[in-house]
Amino acid sequence: MDYIFVSAIAGVILTMLASYNIACQWLIHFWSHIVTLPAHLQPTIGPNNIKPKIPKFHFDAHGKKNHAQYSFAFT
Repeated sequence: MDYIFVSAIAGVILTMLASYNIACQWLIHFWSHIVTLPAHLQPTIGPNNIKPKIPKFHFDAHGKKNHAQYSFAFT
C-alpha cells in the first residue's frame, strides 16, 4: 500500500486528503515505512500535508474515541 500511495502522490506539493477505511492505523507507521522506498519515490510533502480521512460508512466500525480528526464532517 505504501509503494502504491507514494507512486500516486509523486510530485505533489500541496496538502491532500487521503481517504482510506483504515487510515487511522495505516498512517501511524507510514512515514517510517517510506524511508525504505527508492529515493525517487520519497514524498516532497511532510506529515502535516497529508490529512487522513475515514469514509462515513466505515466510521462507526472504528468507534468514536479519538477518531473525530479522521471524519470528513469536521473537514
